[in-house]
Amino acid sequence: MEYKKSINKVITGMFALVLLSSLASAAGVTAFYWTGENERPLYLQPGETKDIIFELQNMVGSDEISFKVQIIKGSEFIKLLDSNEVYEVPAQTQNIPVKVRVTMPSSAVPGDRHNIGLSFTAVNPNARGFSLGSAFDKYFDIVVPTEKAPIVEENTDSNSKTYIYLILAIIILSIIIWFVRRNKK
Repeated sequence: MEYKKSINKVITGMFALVLLSSLASAAGVTAFYWTGENERPLYLQPGETKDIIFELQNMVGSDEISFKVQIIKGSEFIKLLDSNEVYEVPAQTQNIPVKVRVTMPSSAVPGDRHNIGLSFTAVNPNARGFSLGSAFDKYFDIVVPTEKAPIVEENTDSNSKTYIYLILAIIILSIIIWFVRRNKK
């Protein structure tokens, strides 16, 4: 009897997970540089400037999303290259570029590290009053290498993790369904 209760709890939990995941938005921001676990800083020599991009996406639903982009940290090192701060992201699209220019001060010395932050806030220009939307803050460091920095190419395959998680969820759900059907016999 306890065994069936455990199975029912697992099935209920998986069902709730599937329902909650359908409420999740697939709007997001891809960053090629980041801080935190397995950080990926941008290496620049003193006085060096590099143009990089962030990519916006809106993969679920049929509504267009607008993102307002703002520099929230390190404005002395980074500049938005587009004249507008709001980017339109049509439904079912990805890879809408947000171009920025990053500059390491010429007075920097090997080992210098500066933190940069950008905010990407989903806005509805037609909404009056309170509007619910997503917000993404992306941080990364610019670093003057102490030795020759490795050359790192930007990976444009922004959805690979999403597909892996989706496949894993389907596999786990299939195993649970198979396990439940097997135990009913």
